[in-house]
Amino acid sequence: SVISERILNGTDAIPGAWPWQVEITDLDRHVCGGALIGPQYILTSAHCLL
Repeated sequence: SVISERILNGTDAIPGAWPWQVEITDLDRHVCGGALIGPQYILTSAHCLL
């Protein structure tokens, strides 16, 4: 099977449309996503940080 990084029939999000969504990166490489749950807190999966 072939794995694709695209969502089929999806559309680009308008900047600012999902302000609680975050991207966790390492040296400009996508690692994981997360969600803001407070002014200084991000909820993500444990495997993202290990």
